[in-house]
Amino acid sequence: MGKTHLAKQLHSTLGWEYIARDGIKQRLLRDGCPEDALGKKSYDILWTTLEERLAAGRSVISDTNLNQPIALEHIEHIVHRTGAKVVVLSCFCDADTHKKRLESRKAQGLAGFWIDSWEKYQTYAKSAENQGDFDIPHPTLQVDTGRPIDTDKLARQIQAVRGSY
Repeated sequence: MGKTHLAKQLHSTLGWEYIARDGIKQRLLRDGCPEDALGKKSYDILWTTLEERLAAGRSVISDTNLNQPIALEHIEHIVHRTGAKVVVLSCFCDADTHKKRLESRKAQGLAGFWIDSWEKYQTYAKSAENQGDFDIPHPTLQVDTGRPIDTDKLARQIQAVRGSY
């Protein structure tokens, strides 16, 4: 089960709103947004949408990569303005599983922004866009998505962590 499948399962289990950055990108593309503008525009929409939902008192699952420290500035701003409690799921899997998942995307006819090969991922992993090794000042649960996941148990863990601060 990959990151998006897990997020959708948790959405179903917890009953929280689900907001996927990839979905935002797809809508932007359909509306004529150039691919080179997708990153910034999709994040701008994501942060605005998250703040609106959280300010309204809703709980939200945000399905996105957290691979740039600037994202933390936006998260901290939202937390400050809304009082939201953040729990980060840091998803990982072994390289073979990751490679198979990426390669399986080729047959899906996805938009060009998707990383659909191990080679594209390796290029991305070495690029300036990927700054994934930084401290996250929020409770973080490590989730091995290469193994079976008991989403009910994970949902209880998330609830417990949220309730502890």
